[in-house]
Amino acid sequence: MAFDPQFAIVTPEAIPDNLLAFIADATRQKEALTLAGLSSLKLIKNRTSTVANRLNPVYPSIAFVDDNDAADYAEDVIQSAYSATFEVSIQHKNPDVAVSQARIYRRALKLLIRNIPDADVLTDTGCTTAVLQTMEGGFDAIKTNEKQNDFVQTFQLRMTYTLTASAYQ
Repeated sequence: MAFDPQFAIVTPEAIPDNLLAFIADATRQKEALTLAGLSSLKLIKNRTSTVANRLNPVYPSIAFVDDNDAADYAEDVIQSAYSATFEVSIQHKNPDVAVSQARIYRRALKLLIRNIPDADVLTDTGCTTAVLQTMEGGFDAIKTNEKQNDFVQTFQLRMTYTLTASAYQ
């Protein structure tokens, strides 16, 4: 007997990869860094869908940390809430510079995420609309190596979306 589903589901877990792909564009990233305050910063070239890159880091980096979703399948339109968290790491020999650069990267990433076209967010999700509801960010305590000659500032950025989709295939 073949499985022929009548009802649709949403797959918002595609959103982090969609966001990372949008952020990856060098021209777009350079422009966002300029608007955020400093165009001379390195582009984020190390993008990954896992924090496993902590073992062999290349800075600056961005990594997917986690996500959560909830969907209401009781109506003809699926209403879903989805949140995803990224971790960004910035390295510098001067701790003050690491902190100030991390703030610029955070502003640039917020600009990029806030301005991603809906079609790019929705790719492979099964959803018809996506509304960015909130962006939350927080800095971790700055870290150093044993010699205290290298500092890493990390921060997390969490995005929450409201998604809709048809309940039927």
